Amino acid sequence: MFGATLDGEHLAVAEPLRLTAAEIARFATNTVEASFLPSADKNVLLTEIEEILLQDPELLA
Repeated sequence: MFGATLDGEHLAVAEPLRLTAAEIARFATNTVEASFLPSADKNVLLTEIEEILLQDPELLA
């Protein structure tokens, strides 16, 4: 998987399955939580995901 990005991998799954924004957000959250990153790095990423969702509440509608 050379040249793969996490964004690209999420899109590769989300598009054919027609996932909603809420499902994609949950998928991204699960990805971060299951990663081997240090807790501080996980918290930064989880905060970013939450901030994106708070900026546009319609994403969760």
